Amino acid sequence: MTVTFSKSTATSASVAVATTSKLKKRVNGHQKPKTPPSLDIPDARIRVAHFLMLLGELSASAFYARLRIGRVPKPCGYDPRPYWRAEIVREFLQIK
Repeated sequence: MTVTFSKSTATSASVAVATTSKLKKRVNGHQKPKTPPSLDIPDARIRVAHFLMLLGELSASAFYARLRIGRVPKPCGYDPRPYWRAEIVREFLQIK
């Protein structure tokens, strides 16, 4: 960024600002909702992105807030990403 000052009179000054570089768009690390596998398969693993779609395209931040306060069941395991078994998710959605 370049800043130039020019003084035309003793009482007034003009400032010109020129930007030479473009700002890059920041990308967040949150999951985007994805279509889940069938909940009829008992061993299917439901990931966070699948859960977001099942809950009505809830934001990842809101999902993790609900997980923290216990409104969403705790994950069944990590590998290293959290997952839930399909039968747990099916039961949760029927209660909800």
